[in-house]
Amino acid sequence: MFSSLRWKMVAGQTLLLSLLLGLSLILAYNGVKMMHVARSANLLRQSVSAALKSPLMMKGPEKYYLLQPAGGITVLLNLLSRAFVFLWLAFTGVSFAIGYYFVSETLSPMKRITKEVRQITATDLSKRVYEPETNDEVSLLAKTLNNMLSRLQTGFEAQSEFLNDVSHELRTPLTTIQGYSELITKFCDKADIVKESGNAIRETTLKLHRLVETLLALSKPVTKVNLHRVDLREFLERIALEFRKDFKDFQIDVEGSGAACVDEDVLEIILKALVENAVKFSKENKRIVLKGYDGKVIVKDFGVGISAEERERIFRRFYKSDKSRSSQGHGLGLSLVMRLVNALDGTIDVDSEPGKGTEFIITFPVDCGKRKES
Repeated sequence: MFSSLRWKMVAGQTLLLSLLLGLSLILAYNGVKMMHVARSANLLRQSVSAALKSPLMMKGPEKYYLLQPAGGITVLLNLLSRAFVFLWLAFTGVSFAIGYYFVSETLSPMKRITKEVRQITATDLSKRVYEPETNDEVSLLAKTLNNMLSRLQTGFEAQSEFLNDVSHELRTPLTTIQGYSELITKFCDKADIVKESGNAIRETTLKLHRLVETLLALSKPVTKVNLHRVDLREFLERIALEFRKDFKDFQIDVEGSGAACVDEDVLEIILKALVENAVKFSKENKRIVLKGYDGKVIVKDFGVGISAEERERIFRRFYKSDKSRSSQGHGLGLSLVMRLVNALDGTIDVDSEPGKGTEFIITFPVDCGKRKES
């Protein structure tokens, strides 16, 4: 009990005030003592001087005695010292009582916060601690704890959602593989069923492999990047040729000119994911535009667009915008894009309206030298 912060604060302030008062009383006692001694010596000198000048001293040798009055300075100093000791003890007790009260009142919000924190568990992070309206260190501590709890809640919810989505995404291909394996076992003598089941298992296995590879890529930090200044027009023209081969029914144009500090390999992965996403949601107007400016790359499509509510969630893992049209994907592409853009010290924004297409705007540092210094 006596090791608590409250008792330490009370004992500390009581000891400090007690020492200050004791020192003051000792100085006062010595001052009074010296003053009285000096005053008594002065009176004695005056009395002796007056006696020596008296006519009686001229009559002859007689004996004179200096008498000290009863209850003189010694008694006074003794009474004063006792009064000072009593005053010191009384002041120490009062200081302790008052300090205990104010320290208890000051620490009462912390006691309440501690009690509430003990009631918060990993299974229920929705609770928040009491925030006193005092605008002091305790209030700041409570606000900091609540902010931390909010971040933990968001993290736990995202983790739970991620695990649920992973379980769902893995369960579907595994169920497919199991079903076709059973067909092969039952109809091993029918070549057409075995061939169809084998092809389905192979395609499902490839999808499962891509899913696992993407999950591994998302789980690993992107640390090794080779940053250098890249001519974006030349770079976009080059990868546009590859995109035209992969998506032959799409018109892929390149516009603008400029440069940026990027890793070409990482930027190619980013643009490939964004172009695949654009292809997925452009069923009618099959046109994609790649734009390059100083420190900026834009991927524009003319597809179905994205609503304002969905724009806030499309970079989450396993989130699928309009799941009925994106059943072939796993909702991991844009999440990986966000990680890669962050690894290049870039930012990504989305400008889109339903029915009017989508623009993914990526901003990178222009000067590699300034980026390294920062």
